[in-house]
Amino acid sequence: MALSAGFAALLLVAGVLALRRPRSPASLLLLALVGGLVAGDDAGSRSRGSCLASIEGGEPVIAVGLLADRLPAATDASMRAGAGLAAATIAAAGRLCDVTRLRTTLPLSEGVHEAGVTLVVRGVWRRSGDPLLPRAPTKYGFVSGSRAEPVDSAGRRAALGLPARIRASLAGRLERRLPSREMAAIAKALLLADRTTLSRETRQRFVDAGIVHLLAISGLHVGMIAGGIVWVLGLVERRPRRWVWAALAVTAYVAMIGAPPAATRAGLLFWGHAYCRWRGRPARVSDLAGAAALVALGRDPLLLTDPGFQLSFGGYAGVLAGHRCGVALAARLAVARGGADSPLARLGRRTGWLLDGLASSAGAFILTAPIAAIHFGRVVATSIPASLASTGLVALALPTVAATALLPGLAGTLAGGAAGSLLLVLESVAGAFAGVPLRWRVGETAGWSWVLAGLLTAGLLRSRRSRRIGWGLAVLALVFASLAAPAARRYAGTGTPLVCHLDVGQGDAAVARTSAGRWAVFDAGPGTSVLEGRGAGAAELRSGLGPGDAGRDVIAPFLRRHGVREIELLTLSHAHLDHFGGSGALFDGFRIRHVLDPGIPEPSASYLSFLERVDEERAVWIRATAGDTLVIDDLELAVLWPTPDAGMDVNESSLSFRVRLGPLSYLNTGDASVETEAEILHRFGPGAVRADVLKLGHHGSRTSSSVEWLRAARPAVAVMSLGRDNRYGHPHEATLRRLDSARVRRVWRTDRHGALCVEGTGDGWRIVDP
Repeated sequence: MALSAGFAALLLVAGVLALRRPRSPASLLLLALVGGLVAGDDAGSRSRGSCLASIEGGEPVIAVGLLADRLPAATDASMRAGAGLAAATIAAAGRLCDVTRLRTTLPLSEGVHEAGVTLVVRGVWRRSGDPLLPRAPTKYGFVSGSRAEPVDSAGRRAALGLPARIRASLAGRLERRLPSREMAAIAKALLLADRTTLSRETRQRFVDAGIVHLLAISGLHVGMIAGGIVWVLGLVERRPRRWVWAALAVTAYVAMIGAPPAATRAGLLFWGHAYCRWRGRPARVSDLAGAAALVALGRDPLLLTDPGFQLSFGGYAGVLAGHRCGVALAARLAVARGGADSPLARLGRRTGWLLDGLASSAGAFILTAPIAAIHFGRVVATSIPASLASTGLVALALPTVAATALLPGLAGTLAGGAAGSLLLVLESVAGAFAGVPLRWRVGETAGWSWVLAGLLTAGLLRSRRSRRIGWGLAVLALVFASLAAPAARRYAGTGTPLVCHLDVGQGDAAVARTSAGRWAVFDAGPGTSVLEGRGAGAAELRSGLGPGDAGRDVIAPFLRRHGVREIELLTLSHAHLDHFGGSGALFDGFRIRHVLDPGIPEPSASYLSFLERVDEERAVWIRATAGDTLVIDDLELAVLWPTPDAGMDVNESSLSFRVRLGPLSYLNTGDASVETEAEILHRFGPGAVRADVLKLGHHGSRTSSSVEWLRAARPAVAVMSLGRDNRYGHPHEATLRRLDSARVRRVWRTDRHGALCVEGTGDGWRIVDP
């Protein structure tokens, strides 16, 4: 209240100043700033106090609401989809929360669920988004459903609303008329902002290519659709008021797709442009963009913290700036080629679209890169050429997709064939650019450094144009930042390879960082967070593991201290809770991209819960087979075991692998026995298992770590991961004698020494503090 009162006082002062000097830009800016702070403070307080914000991650919930998206039938039992529930009520821990729209992920059933049916969804609540920033209440999390049951909803179907019913009807037409399920999923994303059935593999290709914005309704889509509407209306109406009719049609379209931030921004921009054309007045796109932003923020101040809103306006501003730079560069090149009438100048005019497209794409990349780095820890420079190559395809595909959805009978089917061909080419372009290694993972600090670099560059360009002294200062600042960045990175340790074996008690967990700052986690330690909200067999499975959870208490805090937001790879050695029980906390706290699993079926509720979480989070599941190799930056993981015929015993089929990370080598065999070690030596030879750091099998049990294995590995450090005073008697005396016989001089026990961290250096490696 005191903060709001202070803002109100400042608003009053700013208003008086603005009235006394109405043309003062500073007064008007202060007025707008203070007004925004007051509105944002009020909206943020209400958001943080909302019912959904109070639900803890992992809580079992039941949600009831109207299905807002059409869900197709499943082609296999493991398929899931994201969907929205309108007019929903969610029950969690004795509380009832009523929300206008609720996000869910659902298992697909054998039949089709049409939009408007009432669903009862049982599952768990998953937190999402940055916990430090207020946001719209519906953005605090989603329901990860384990079961969805339709109930009779004849009386409630109309409550869904006409726009949502039209959207679902068009989605059904696209599914029936396009040649494949994946083509239909891409078409629904392009035209209807419906990504419910888009596969994670397809989405990842667009992410890696830097053009994932094409799978959401952006200003580009709305602009193309608005242009098409104006052209159609121009066939029957030549007067300027056709622009107003087109703006009304665009408004209906934006409402039909759910009014996402980028589409809303484009719709407001088009309204301003249509008004200017109707009144015969000049329109400045930069002024229209600012007005659209003010209108959107006035309606919902919390949009300012939404990544989609930031990327939408940042990308639009970047396109404008890039276009202006491209025009200026083309003019200079024309002069350098010998004048406007020279052959080279004429050639330049014919290919000017290419320069303009590259400049616009580069501008959008430069202004959106800091936003992507901060929110997603990712910068994808491939987006510059990929956007240029794919924008034309989208311009061709959108009309054919719209015709497929709108035209009746045979005409719609024929349009579907043309649309399917164009979408196939678009997917191929995304796949081609996804293989280009022009993307980087950045930490939280590095994300803010992109913002600093952008501000300094803007200052440099502006001061250079005005020939002020700031030009020299900006250059010096950029040079200093460039020189200081490597030193700061070395100081922070984000540019050095690192392997840490963590102290998680009687279990296993290790982490590794590549030189580019990406992270892998090898096992998630003991715990039961993977079972939270599942209920099945929880009491029996929790017995003997203690009250703690390694994922929540050890691994997640360690990763957060190092600024980690995303785990590139999570490996599961085998399906025992002392190795993956803490994985639930990692799924809750981080984006996990890939999961490596030996894939030995284990008929347990805990392993089933793990697989469900992998699918819910849309991580790429990879089955480990001896001879496979995975590469992440300078980390190379070679799978040594299991083979396809390794058998069904989960210990004997433990994932065994050797990691090369810069100058480091690390060997881990899970709980594999001496028989498995002998099979690996026979199959690959002693050279394949040599390692600087060896994780001893099965927590120092006598069933692992033969003398032959230890002599082949020749580790400088052997690590035992075990709990203090454990009831299994680990490490066994026989194992200690074998270590002495193999002349392993340094043995690190987590029960006595804690976590072990080994860092790569220019000439080798060293043990460092965790």
